[in-house]
Amino acid sequence: LGQTYSMTAQAGAGCTFSNWSGSLATTNPTLTFVMETNLTFTANFSDPIRPTVVITSPSGKKFNASNSVFTATGTASDNGQLASVWYQLNGGGWIQATNTTNWTAGLALSQSANTLQAYAVDTFNNVSTTNSVTFNYISSSQITIFGTGQGTLHPNYNSWLIHNGKTYTMTAKPAFNYLF
Repeated sequence: LGQTYSMTAQAGAGCTFSNWSGSLATTNPTLTFVMETNLTFTANFSDPIRPTVVITSPSGKKFNASNSVFTATGTASDNGQLASVWYQLNGGGWIQATNTTNWTAGLALSQSANTLQAYAVDTFNNVSTTNSVTFNYISSSQITIFGTGQGTLHPNYNSWLIHNGKTYTMTAKPAFNYLF
């Protein structure tokens, strides 16, 4: 008690020192004080680095989802700790994704073009840039084709997942001594 002490706060990688608070307040990282009973000091640090977020699936305009219910996936990272990942589909409300580092989001797609947006937040409330991807939902069904006798179909769409409402052409060619 009654002696003078000094201590210096040093921020870790990617962080900055903000201030000392408690029994004494200062923005100087070196705190000098005379020891008394019941002193309390808190070194406050901040993280100025924003997290990042990536949408891994769906992957873009050339991506066509064949089901109206789809699970989007992505990754997020930060130099500290992630708090949450948020997503939005087609301008609707923002919804918190499941998990953070490897996140998922259940989507109910609209026919044709869909736009998914996502951003991440860290524990210092730093917000990533918002990533966006536009992709298509095309109603599709699996087709079953039966043939009797011998011959070939070209192309043979049997068991293919094809777009509903789209016109397809298939040619049947009978084998030798068979008729179509």
